Amino acid sequence: MDSKKKPNEKADEGKKTKDGKKGKDGKKDEKAKKKDEKAKKKDAKAKKKDEKDEKAKKKDAKAKKKDEKAKKKGKKAKDNEKAKKDEKTNKVRDGEKAKKKGKKGKKAKDDEKAEKVKSDLPAIPLTLLDQTPLGLRSASAIAHVGGGHALVVDDDEGIYVASADGQARLVLGRDEFEALGDLESICTSDDGKTAYVVTEESGEVLAMKVARRGASVTLSDLRSLGTLERPGNTENKGWEGASHLVTPSGPCLVVAHEREPKVIAVHSLPSLALLSSIDLDDGPLGALVDDVSDIAVCPTTDHLFVLSDESHCIVETRLDVEASRLEILGVFRLDLDAKDKPEGIAFESPTTLVIVTDNPSRRLRFRLARGSIS
Repeated sequence: MDSKKKPNEKADEGKKTKDGKKGKDGKKDEKAKKKDEKAKKKDAKAKKKDEKDEKAKKKDAKAKKKDEKAKKKGKKAKDNEKAKKDEKTNKVRDGEKAKKKGKKGKKAKDDEKAEKVKSDLPAIPLTLLDQTPLGLRSASAIAHVGGGHALVVDDDEGIYVASADGQARLVLGRDEFEALGDLESICTSDDGKTAYVVTEESGEVLAMKVARRGASVTLSDLRSLGTLERPGNTENKGWEGASHLVTPSGPCLVVAHEREPKVIAVHSLPSLALLSSIDLDDGPLGALVDDVSDIAVCPTTDHLFVLSDESHCIVETRLDVEASRLEILGVFRLDLDAKDKPEGIAFESPTTLVIVTDNPSRRLRFRLARGSIS
């Protein structure tokens, strides 16, 4: 067999080689084409992502702008609200200043008027006999029980017995009865056998038996008679004074509300039925005294003596229970330091009037000359 190939065969082989090469190149091109398409898709995807990110950025920028606008609007609204509030506060402050100024002016006029009224009134004929320091912290009221002894109220502790030399011992305190830590008043019946107290805030009336044997004074049988309704509700301005009075209809308890409003009321005993109520703010006595710290009924004339801590004076009045009226008879200016607080008043005898002061606690005894005021 001839090993040499014929020209036709050589041509066929060349063609086959060429075709094979061409097929390889085609596959290569196709692969490259696919690669390009893949790259294009990737680029398109990346572009799409970039566009999406750009869109998100624009959206965020828009939202941020909106937030900033809302913040500015909120700040403006807040500033406007603050400005309105400040304006309102300034108006209130200015109003309060004007009110205070008006009150000061009114008080100055009232004080001037009160001084004129005082100067026109007869002076109560009182002469200071002596003054004694009391052995308790805060004396608020006093009631005499004879033999030189007196019951003295400490508004935070309870009831003390004070001797003539001012020594005092606690006989009934708030530990035994909580209400005794809120007292500003005390008085005794005409026979001295019963003591009455009224709690300042709640208005509870307590009665107790008083027994004296020589230098010994005891209190027992503490009982509640009921509660007096307060005419006002200002804290620490409640029932401040009490005194015993016998009228044709029977025994009564006369009580004083310190201020806001200043009131004198009369209640029957032991029922506490209201017989009379006098609003001092509506009358001349209200112009004379800024407050009522205690009251005392004279044992011979039944005149009601009104003590004022803030005005540092005593006013003698005639009390008409049926007509609910007080007639001013005279006034006495207390010669005390500005820091002194005259808190309690009581009769030791028909011609001896006693006052107790707080800060410091002292007892002042005055002689009352009868016959000058009737």
